[in-house]
Amino acid sequence: MSVVNYQHLFESVPTSYLVLSPDFTILSVTDAYCRETRTIREELVGQNLFQLLPTNADHRQADGLQQLRTSFEKVLRLKKPVLERGQCTSSERGRRSRIHHSPDRRRD
Repeated sequence: MSVVNYQHLFESVPTSYLVLSPDFTILSVTDAYCRETRTIREELVGQNLFQLLPTNADHRQADGLQQLRTSFEKVLRLKKPVLERGQCTSSERGRRSRIHHSPDRRRD
């Protein structure tokens, strides 16, 4: 019987996913996330998500970053999934994205 490499399985799913620790440190990302954001996994893993994103209050996405943090904090507080609709726009596809934040229930 062969051993399944779940890390490789996760990384190869065709959807953009980030796995974050409760302090927003990036633990893992999918290949799709790296392609869509034009980033390299090894440069992301171990970094705090909000330290990698622009923090200029005058930046047009500053409000979106605060909404993102608020949504993550809501997941941590409620310990249940949160679905945000229309929170970000995919410029390459010209459509609204849905963002699903979900806690790791194994840690309860």
